[in-house]
Amino acid sequence: MRYPPTSPWAPERKLHWWGFSLYELLMVVLIIAIIAAIALPNIGTADDLQVSSAARVLAHDLEAAQNLAITTQTTHTLLFNADLQEYKVVANYDGASTYDSVEAIDHPLRPGVLYQVTLNKLNHMSRVCIAGVSFGGSTHITFDGVGGTALGGTVVLTAGDVTTTVNVEPLTGVVTIPGG
Repeated sequence: MRYPPTSPWAPERKLHWWGFSLYELLMVVLIIAIIAAIALPNIGTADDLQVSSAARVLAHDLEAAQNLAITTQTTHTLLFNADLQEYKVVANYDGASTYDSVEAIDHPLRPGVLYQVTLNKLNHMSRVCIAGVSFGGSTHITFDGVGGTALGGTVVLTAGDVTTTVNVEPLTGVVTIPGG
């Protein structure tokens, strides 16, 4: 008597597996495609990453100047020079001196190093440019002894065709990066 090969009474046969079935291969490819579709949009371009990193560095430096003003009870200013693509932190800035005539304070975490930053010379930020600085028509922002600032404003950073803005709120001096 012959039984169908799938019948429980059929004699046992050895099955030889020589590889994966087409169905299994398609499932693996489908899973990889789904993972890639989810992950790839979250990975930004190099310009995206550079400008967002530069914005975070600038926001940190703005907050550091604000904290220095509070802890020392003296005004601290971030003074920008878009031509040189840099900024520096100075104490007791009079508001009238030129960028080159004032010296930056010592960096609080690196003694002997001036607190002067050129964003496009920092690691992995070679394409970043300071595209615009406006603090009430000025290129500097000063924090007083309580961390406040008379004028708010913005700093616009670019890398390629990616742009982001760092905002400083008037009075409170709160630093924000929209979308960041």
